[in-house]
Amino acid sequence: MHFNPHHMQKKYKKFWPTLLKYIAFLDNVVESVLHPCLKIKNEDIGDQVCPSLEEYCITEFLISRHDPESVNFFQSRCPINIERMVLTDFDWNQYIEHLPWEITGTAYNYNIDSVPNTNWGRLWDLVEQWHNRNIDIRWIMSWVLWEDDMGNIIGRQQPQTIGNQQEQDGGGAAGPRGETSGPEVGPSNAGSSMGGPQAIPLSSVPAIGFDPTILS
Repeated sequence: MHFNPHHMQKKYKKFWPTLLKYIAFLDNVVESVLHPCLKIKNEDIGDQVCPSLEEYCITEFLISRHDPESVNFFQSRCPINIERMVLTDFDWNQYIEHLPWEITGTAYNYNIDSVPNTNWGRLWDLVEQWHNRNIDIRWIMSWVLWEDDMGNIIGRQQPQTIGNQQEQDGGGAAGPRGETSGPEVGPSNAGSSMGGPQAIPLSSVPAIGFDPTILS
């Protein structure tokens, strides 16, 4: 790190413990990726899938934070487990556009050595501000189903999740934005530890105070 915690200004000390927890958590995720690969032939590594990494990436995409309070809030409102979501259902180019440009890494070609020393203070402030902001519910609803304060299920159903569930339920083919030609589709974990009612197509939900056309 380019900041020495023993000589930081007071404002940096407040976020330092949180940042260390995030670094430690990410280190555990990377370890879960690398450790199994030690027992795999080089030609087979391309087929290796790491659930921990996929869950981390999806959590980062939707919530942009990994603290228990934020994750528990998300789980209490989203009727589909993150473990059942598919990484390729998310547009990472849009995610980059969603982030403050200076913390995407593109400004420095994703190379930490390219960051001038004079920029670290600014980057620290941006990361802290990004972490401390309110969870972006509108962003989340543009990608997954969400239970609003009135108990309505609104937002966007993931295509692959719908297709997988229909194969299990014998439903019809999935259409655009989660509409189906068969029975209504709900996640198999409805009423589980994730909480929330059964997921239903957006077109059948009276979303109070919400314009579903913004998801088109």
